[in-house]
Amino acid sequence: VGDTVLLRTGDRIAADGVVIQGFGSIDESHLTGESLPLEKSVGDPLASGSIVYDGSLRMRAERVGEDTSLSATLRMVREAAAGKAPIARLADRVSAVFVPTVVLIALLTFAVWLFADGAGAALLHAVSVLVISCPCALGLATPTAIMTATGRGAELGILVKSAAALEALGRVDCVAVDKTGTLTEGKMTVSHVATAPGVSLERLATVAYALESRSGHPIAKAITDYFQGTPDLPPEGFSTIPGKGLYGKLDGVHCFAGNAALLQDDMELTLDSLSEEAGRILSMGATPVYFSMGEQLLGIVGVGDSIRSDAGAAVEQLRGMGVRTVMLTGDHEHTARRVAEELSCDELFAGLLPNQKAAHVRRLTTLYSVAMIGDGINDAEALLNAEVGIAIGAGTDVAISSADVVLRRSRLSDAVSALRLGRATLRNVKQNLFWALVYNAICIPIAAGVLSPMGVTLVPWMAALAMSFSSLFVVFNALRLRRFR
Repeated sequence: VGDTVLLRTGDRIAADGVVIQGFGSIDESHLTGESLPLEKSVGDPLASGSIVYDGSLRMRAERVGEDTSLSATLRMVREAAAGKAPIARLADRVSAVFVPTVVLIALLTFAVWLFADGAGAALLHAVSVLVISCPCALGLATPTAIMTATGRGAELGILVKSAAALEALGRVDCVAVDKTGTLTEGKMTVSHVATAPGVSLERLATVAYALESRSGHPIAKAITDYFQGTPDLPPEGFSTIPGKGLYGKLDGVHCFAGNAALLQDDMELTLDSLSEEAGRILSMGATPVYFSMGEQLLGIVGVGDSIRSDAGAAVEQLRGMGVRTVMLTGDHEHTARRVAEELSCDELFAGLLPNQKAAHVRRLTTLYSVAMIGDGINDAEALLNAEVGIAIGAGTDVAISSADVVLRRSRLSDAVSALRLGRATLRNVKQNLFWALVYNAICIPIAAGVLSPMGVTLVPWMAALAMSFSSLFVVFNALRLRRFR
């Protein structure tokens, strides 16, 4: 504590602290989930585990080691994991009543037949009752369905870590979902390009590629990827303008790329010709980047985190299943609300820290059976506090290890499939238990000798044969889950 640390582009911050000199763009997505780096200057706080995207700063360390925000998050994850209780299986509750009941019936059968026809008949009927009611079918009802379902899930890219998680999936009626990297792609892409009047797209692309390809900022990378293939003209005197944009000379002419403050306030250029385009970009929750060459405005490029192609259909399918969708994100509310409205999420909570996400999940679990879907370190505690945590396969190791279910193909639509698989499994288990109990309800009285006065008697070997059919029925019914789509 108290040490001064020099931070340069690409460095990972080793402690919590405060900026005492310099300026830089800091990626804090591991804690906030926000896809864009934050601009930090003197007096701003820095969190351990963050990455310096661009710039040079000096930081004074204020919390180190186990006291840092990252260590606190990981500590809460460990505590939540230790305190999470598994869901009791339905078969356990049934067996707790069924087995004592059968033993009691066998004893009563023995007593009745002992009084009516002697010890031989009493033993014959009592043993038949015990054999035909052997709870093999009950014992097979849950594990066969779960084994079949987890195997089928793995084939579909849905990795379920436990039987309790699969059962919990079948009961979910509310899904809490992270935004960045889950509902959205988690990386910046160009969503809109417009040129100023009289400017060709080729000229805009040339200036944009020349400047942005020299920067390591996520917005710069998105623009560079979009204009890939444009001739690369190395700019003279390239430099970064902290918090505003980029500068360089092409053919001896000053060129700028940056926000409205840079071109309008500093360069005194008029942006009115692109005001409508800028408004459209902002309404989409994207960031507008302006380009100029000399005294001329060239155009505008909108860059944002695009919504996953399957996200809309996934949320719509969840609604069709009667599942409520709640977005929990550390991102700014303006950006988050645009995504929530486009996907028609039922509820939105933005600007959340990891512990606040977990608190919202705990609150939701008092009202619903909740599944949490996330991909980052900042989602780990929330994943553990939900009744079932679902991690995107492309997410962080911490999120994957904290989750009960992993979507290997990183598709949100697979989360819908996971819930459907859970429901199909729960339904299959209940069918198995129902038919096992109905079978016994019919056969136990026959084995007990109710029909003996009519000449119908089940001896033990017949009872054993009849009992095996109930087990076969349960197994074949469970195997129907192999056909799950």
